[in-house]
Amino acid sequence: MFNKKQLNKVFIGVPTYDGRIEESVMNAMFGASQQGGHMMQVTAHSLLAHNFNRLWCMALNSRKDQGTTHFAMLHADVGPEGDWLKKMLMVMDQTESDIVGCVIPLKGPKGLTSIGIDRPTEKDPWLAQRLSLKEIFALEPTFTDERLLVNTGLLLIDITKPWVDEKDENGELKAKFEINDRIVFKDGKYQAQVEPEDWGFCRKARKLGAKITATRTVKIRHIGRAEYLNTLVWGTCESDPFWTDDDKKENENADSDGGSSKGSKG
Repeated sequence: MFNKKQLNKVFIGVPTYDGRIEESVMNAMFGASQQGGHMMQVTAHSLLAHNFNRLWCMALNSRKDQGTTHFAMLHADVGPEGDWLKKMLMVMDQTESDIVGCVIPLKGPKGLTSIGIDRPTEKDPWLAQRLSLKEIFALEPTFTDERLLVNTGLLLIDITKPWVDEKDENGELKAKFEINDRIVFKDGKYQAQVEPEDWGFCRKARKLGAKITATRTVKIRHIGRAEYLNTLVWGTCESDPFWTDDDKKENENADSDGGSSKGSKG
């Protein structure tokens, strides 16, 4: 559990493709310096998962010399409100969570988010149901589920917990970011499918014993051709259009204990 008497020292990592970040992201970084953010790093790389892992390693390595207690990831196109870090630390404290992810809408008109619920089956271990803003707003502002999948757009991780340092038989860290791709032949066509780095990380962390929580208490703008807000219900989709009736039927007979990303196909 988060120790209120302990001084929070948060490493804030901002991955970017080409070195550019939005003005609101810069403001969020500066503001966080008054809320526990003690180290900040912007890294540019075209390989997304590798870029995330570079920041992850920097944060983990800074624990010994700098006393870092938390790792926060803020995407270069996500503009949170001023007291975002204070709110996320409070949510982590109140829920006794290891990972807190903020609700962030996907760019586009559909009103879908990058929050999901794992619904794996024997045939498809990546199967998951992506949540829409309408479904999110039917839940409490802060919620959890043993199958919850959150995104890395605005993410906070307590890196003092033992699971963070668990390694496999080769001595490699188990908790890492990676993108897994596959091509399947279904309904007479080849289909490209992917397990995104954020949902994959959640699955690894959950297997290691991490508690994951999602929140929309932090106001966010996802910046693209427009600003996509998480403060109200909007969009053309009431639910994940990739979550089909066949998926529902198959999932009814499956053990709900694993991971996937059906919604990531589109």
